[in-house]
Amino acid sequence: MAKLLKVLERIAVVAGVALTFFAVIETLRGYQILYDTHPYLGYGFLAVVAALLLYLLWQIRALFSYRQALAPPELPDEGQVSAKQAKKFRSHMIKVSDRFNANPHLADKRSQLERLRAEVEALPEPSGDGSNVRDAILAIERNHISPLLTDLDKTAEAVVSDNVGLVTVGTAVSP
Repeated sequence: MAKLLKVLERIAVVAGVALTFFAVIETLRGYQILYDTHPYLGYGFLAVVAALLLYLLWQIRALFSYRQALAPPELPDEGQVSAKQAKKFRSHMIKVSDRFNANPHLADKRSQLERLRAEVEALPEPSGDGSNVRDAILAIERNHISPLLTDLDKTAEAVVSDNVGLVTVGTAVSP
């Protein structure tokens, strides 16, 4: 199955390169025809093509500039949490805290966000079997992050339920 997918991927890449080549050739041909008619028509055509390419690049840039979902690092189910894992988790939780602070729907939860940040910055260093860090991380998730996510889920549910009627009407009215 993996071989088939690799072959299909290669076919798609080759087809994409071939189609891009043909598109460039046809664009040059269109330019040549318009330039032969009148040079300003050719230059105008090139200006339009350049503007379209810039717009495409701008849209691609915008697509990749959206925030990515934060993926938490691995936390062992049992046993030791190394200093490296603890540092990664602390960094991750600081990023989560920053995102919560930037969220306008949590503006009324500033004291809770400050407590979250304080507990994240006070995460202990691993000692002994490392379970102290694991327990502290799980306590932060349970006591601070889960309630904030529950509030955000309620807000999102309210926004969706408020707008579902508008979408239904818009779909029914559209031709």
